[in-house]
Amino acid sequence: MNFDKLESSSIVSVHDKSKQMRVMIFGANDDGRDLFRQLKPLMVIGIIDVVAFIDNDSRLIGREIEGKKIIVPEQVKNFEYDLIIVAPIFVVEVSRQLIDLGVSEDRIIPYSEDHVRNFGDMDREFDDVKIGKYSYYKRGTKLMNCDIGRFCHIGDNCAIGLFGHDTSQVTTYPLKYHFDNSVVDVGQDSTADAVRKSRQTIIKNDVYIGESVTIFAGVTVGNGAVIGARAVVTKDVPDYAVVAGVPSQIVRMRFSDKIVDDLLDIQWWQWSDDKIKSCIEDFHLDVEKFVLSHK
Repeated sequence: MNFDKLESSSIVSVHDKSKQMRVMIFGANDDGRDLFRQLKPLMVIGIIDVVAFIDNDSRLIGREIEGKKIIVPEQVKNFEYDLIIVAPIFVVEVSRQLIDLGVSEDRIIPYSEDHVRNFGDMDREFDDVKIGKYSYYKRGTKLMNCDIGRFCHIGDNCAIGLFGHDTSQVTTYPLKYHFDNSVVDVGQDSTADAVRKSRQTIIKNDVYIGESVTIFAGVTVGNGAVIGARAVVTKDVPDYAVVAGVPSQIVRMRFSDKIVDDLLDIQWWQWSDDKIKSCIEDFHLDVEKFVLSHK
């Protein structure tokens, strides 16, 4: 949690410091629970009181997290609060929903400013990473020298573009960092696999990557591929393949070669937002019917 952001928010600045700040957490998932844990020290000393959790998942409504109720967004109006902290990475969408329900915009802040990296409706680029519009990745995931297409889901605790160490050297241990005072930057570790490190990892479009997946540098993951949780991907993944395991292996192909070719010709991920909206129900059709409708 960015406590500086919390302390500098307009609500905090006008808040009566003699009273507890009443906070609601949007998101009863892992991020919301993590935020709750981080706020606990402030709760213990009486600075903050977490009033309730808010969530859109009907399966969670009515449950509790350490005595704090999980409510639907429409119930927010029944509570007294000073601030709502949005835990999920979809901050813009959640904020819009809350504002539509009458919540003042200046009472909404994100869990992390990095949400603009985690998810966006535009192509974006930072450091050595490119990400296409609507693709998202969870907070615990690390991205290194990679180019990610559109409409990709990347789960939590993944490592994309991992390069490892050069096993052809005498040792993989960073001896110079500990025994040579001239080397203080661990980023200049000479035991790193420089060849692999220089290779860009390509994740194409409409790719689903489960939690705790490792994809090594230089690998290309094809359009529509699915990578099972905890897989270690060391070689290229074909379009629309399902892979899993350590090291990953192809479990099956999602569709026939003919359907795959047709989907690659259609390239729905290149459609405009307006076209996707107008065809949104088509995405729930049988894949053969979808292809026939859009070839």
